[in-house]
Formats: sequence, C-alpha cells, structure tokens
Amino acid sequence: MQIIYTVQIVIHCNTCGSQMVYHACNKVQYKSNSLQTEIVILRYKCRQCNVTHALKPEFLASRHQYDTFERQAFVLQYTYTQEAKCSLRKLQNELFPQVPVSHTVMYYWVRIVEAKKQKVEPLLLADLQQLLPQKDLVEELAQEAQTVPPTVRDKPEDWAILPLT
Repeated sequence: MQIIYTVQIVIHCNTCGSQMVYHACNKVQYKSNSLQTEIVILRYKCRQCNVTHALKPEFLASRHQYDTFERQAFVLQYTYTQEAKCSLRKLQNELFPQVPVSHTVMYYWVRIVEAKKQKVEPLLLADLQQLLPQKDLVEELAQEAQTVPPTVRDKPEDWAILPLT
C-alpha cells in the first residue's frame, strides 16, 4: 500500500515575480558515498514570461547527479593538492570509494570552478577593498620604523659572549 500526500504550494517566478504553474517533472539519479537513489525534480513554468524553473533540493546542484558537498570537497582537495601532483583518479578513489565517477566528469568539475573563480574573485576583492580601512598598514609601519634611532637596532659587541643565566 502506498500513501501519497498532496501539498498545495505557491511558487513565484525569479524573473518577473508572477505566480508559476506546474509544468512537468523528471527523475534524476542522485549519487553520493552513502546513498544512490532517484529524485523527482518538479518543473514550473511562469504564466507571464514563459520561463521554466526547477524545484530541487539544495544538496543537488543544477545539471548534476553527484552530491554538491562531496563534489565541493573533491574540487577543493584537488585544487590545493596540485602541488603534490595528486591525480584525479587517486583523489576519486579516496573521496568517492562507493561511487564510480568518470575522469571526464571530475575534470569538468575542476574546470567549471576555475572559470567561476576567475569571474567572482575580482568582484570579491573589490568588495573587500571597500570594507577594509583606507590606510596602508605597511606604509604606516615603515614610517614608524624610520623614527627609531639606528643605534637601537645594533647588537652589543660582546653579545655573542654574554654568559647564560
């Protein structure tokens, strides 16, 4: 016996703000180290601007079937272990022991993150520069260092032969 619950929801369009109606649904294979299952994705269409949107869980990124957080861990480890020359396959065996992930898919994850990083990084730096104080701390410390008399920095001549106490 299967119990089905229906819930009436009202969804508004991200583009124009008008109410959306049910359009279709599709099934997506969800894969993670702990679970492999099918998830139903509901699609809604805007009455006003004809745009469609998908109602998806946050752990499943757009156009992907692998867990978002596990993918994120993979990309971060690959990016930060590139100096150690860790291969994609070796990292895949460590992070996804239960799920076979193709080499092409893993490389795609890395390429997408690099492309997004190049777009987002300058914007983040510009925002940080607006938030940080306008004074240059290095310049301020350099000026302070110049006010210290040069003899203060000199070591005593007999410094090397001072007795240990």
